[in-house]
Amino acid sequence: MKSYRSIVGAFALGCLLVLACGCSSSRNPLLGSWDGVSGPGVADRIEFFKDGTVKATQYGSPIRGTYQLLGPDRVSIDFTFEYTFWFEIDGRELTLEQDGGGTFVYRK
Repeated sequence: MKSYRSIVGAFALGCLLVLACGCSSSRNPLLGSWDGVSGPGVADRIEFFKDGTVKATQYGSPIRGTYQLLGPDRVSIDFTFEYTFWFEIDGRELTLEQDGGGTFVYRK
């Protein structure tokens, strides 16, 4: 009886962990691919992945890096150099405003 409870408990804990992981990814509004629309030197496409990596493609060349959400409307992106942005998502449009200037617009 004790081993049955252990198995059921482990199964329940596993289900909770899977649900928690699934919920956390839905809280990241940046996930997915965004096509560049406007901005000085805007990338053709930027892709945010749930593992914290990011890929920007410009002129057919991919650049890989990492990103971290710093708040509900703030992100740090590191492509060898670290850049910090305020971001806003309005429907299918992402606006990144870089500290010190530069506004970049992307569309899903």
